[in-house]
Amino acid sequence: MEPYSLNDMVTADIVRQRPFFFFGFKREEVMGKDYRRLDSLLAALDEAGRDARGKLMLIFAFGEDPRELCEIPEVNEYLQEIVRRCAHFFYYIMPNMDVVHPFALSLAGAYVLFTDPDSRSAQVRIRDMSSAKETIEQILNDADQYAHSVEDYEGMGELWQVIRACGLPV
Repeated sequence: MEPYSLNDMVTADIVRQRPFFFFGFKREEVMGKDYRRLDSLLAALDEAGRDARGKLMLIFAFGEDPRELCEIPEVNEYLQEIVRRCAHFFYYIMPNMDVVHPFALSLAGAYVLFTDPDSRSAQVRIRDMSSAKETIEQILNDADQYAHSVEDYEGMGELWQVIRACGLPV
């Protein structure tokens, strides 16, 4: 079965049927703090419950922006709002380093020291390691608690491993 791009209509049935899916936030949504599609997505994910674990790949439409996601204040604010609206949001995120890393860095308060445009890589640092550790642990604990509330005792071990592999403090 092919991955599915959920850009408009989000239902729990679609979430249940797909092995994973993409959800793209448009630049206009992020800049305008428009959370309508986010709220629809969160409702569908919560309705699907444990069937939604690890299926979500988020995309922010800032491809033409040369900055890393963690350097874009509006993306950072949007991610913080996602977690505020759904503390267990990372339960739904695909436990893959390419998916988790940019979002975890943003939430952890990372900043870019150096960007190499030739290799398209950046060296990042965390502003306050203690605060970052607390934030990441809270996100993971909220996801774990949700996993137990939906009787998903396999839980979030894979996500914890990805966070550690990203070099983030936990």
